[in-house]
Amino acid sequence: MQKPIHMGTAKSCCACSRVFQILYPELKQLRADHQKICNYILDKQEVETKYLDAEATWNRVGISESTLLRCQRRGEITVAKVEKRKKYFRDCDVERLKKEYWGR
Repeated sequence: MQKPIHMGTAKSCCACSRVFQILYPELKQLRADHQKICNYILDKQEVETKYLDAEATWNRVGISESTLLRCQRRGEITVAKVEKRKKYFRDCDVERLKKEYWGR
């Protein structure tokens, strides 16, 4: 059996280590900035999003409560949030379900 061939030398390992030391803080800062941007976008979407409770949803779509539950089980609409045991759906999801359900 042959021994593995090492392509680098001790000098190149030191050079790689130095490059890593230089770039790592910048990489950490980029990741932190990326997370801040993602959080900003999510917060902005949360503020701009309109939510409808289940009753308003089935009234808007023109379906019964049981049909709304069936649509949830089939994955046609998802609950965006639950507060005080009430389900809320995003307005854009409700409109999409209405179009899909009635074909308009």
